[in-house]
Amino acid sequence: MPSQTKCLLIKENLDLLPHRPPMVWIDSLTDLDRETTRAFYLLRKDGLYFDQGRFVPSWFLELIGQTYGYSTAFKQKSLKKHLRICYIAAVNDFTVSSYAHLRAGQTLEIQVRTLHDLHPFYVLEGFVFSEDKVLLCRAQIKGYAETAEDAP
Repeated sequence: MPSQTKCLLIKENLDLLPHRPPMVWIDSLTDLDRETTRAFYLLRKDGLYFDQGRFVPSWFLELIGQTYGYSTAFKQKSLKKHLRICYIAAVNDFTVSSYAHLRAGQTLEIQVRTLHDLHPFYVLEGFVFSEDKVLLCRAQIKGYAETAEDAP
């Protein structure tokens, strides 16, 4: 995990989203103050994203979604707001280029950039890279993120 000036360790901030282990698939976030947020995750042997030792590529979407969710929740918390609901509503242009070589012990880098923020709706672009910087997946995701202050 690269050293960055702004780094959020998820294990110290589990209160940001309702996810709990083993469904927490982000170890840290960096570049929270930039247009593109980066996350890092170490693949674990007992991860639910493995089926008989092989990575299941649809789980790339969860990695991208959690990166967005945790970064948005952190930003809302810094504004003294609480993220109440955050979920993926639609997926476009989901492209997987490589994943057969993924094994436990490898670190993935996830990059998420918000294309359109139509609060509480959003459109984002996400990428997942292997530790040797090979693009594994890209997707455009439409979602919904509501703070407690937005609720009726």
